Amino acid sequence: MNNSKEQCDGLPHGEQCRHPGAVRRGRPVARRPRDRPSCGAAGPRRGGAARRHGADRRSVAVPGRRGGVRPRSHPPGLREGGPPGSGRSSPARGPRGVRGGPVTVIRSSVVVPCTPEEAFDYLVDVRHEREWNPDMASVEKLTDGPVGIGTRYRAKWRSAPTSLVVETIAYDRPRSWSHHNGGPLEVTLTARLTPVDGGTRLDTEFDATPHGAFRLLFPLFVRKMRKVESANMGHIREILGRRTADRA
Repeated sequence: MNNSKEQCDGLPHGEQCRHPGAVRRGRPVARRPRDRPSCGAAGPRRGGAARRHGADRRSVAVPGRRGGVRPRSHPPGLREGGPPGSGRSSPARGPRGVRGGPVTVIRSSVVVPCTPEEAFDYLVDVRHEREWNPDMASVEKLTDGPVGIGTRYRAKWRSAPTSLVVETIAYDRPRSWSHHNGGPLEVTLTARLTPVDGGTRLDTEFDATPHGAFRLLFPLFVRKMRKVESANMGHIREILGRRTADRA
């Protein structure tokens, strides 16, 4: 039909004109909505969310947001690159590096009436521990040659179920040394000697790390060892004082 827009005004009430842009008498004609491509079909709208995330990723519409998408890769509210609670995700962190259980350091000190050289030569040899540690049941040297780095001993303490291998891992005469043993209770004992008025100051650090079932007994062991180490400092002072008097 070739009716003009002006001719549409004369049509009977209720009859619709076919002229483009015409309206019904008394109410507007509903327009057909313009088709829009979906985010995963012919192509997203320019600047749309699908283009930001990539059209090849599975997406889900965000309620209340026209044309918006959110990737399924992460839970709502989490994204890569940040800590939890800040709207971003991060890898889960495990416990700080521990080999077995918690490491406990027991520190002790005493002043002995002798020179650093005399104290070092006596204390660095684990075989002498039977003289000042009542808990030492037996000890034997496993390696040949003089005492130094790499020297190993097999020692048995009365409070330990089995014998252990003790190794000298640091040797700096006459200043410091370190012994290490493995087992259910891994121990590194470090000793330092400092000249002072009246003799030599001995400082020790007893680093203990429990393993396996021993971790359950470790708190009781630590309380006991604090008392034992304090008593042993007195035994060492007494033994070295006696040796100094004998040489005089």
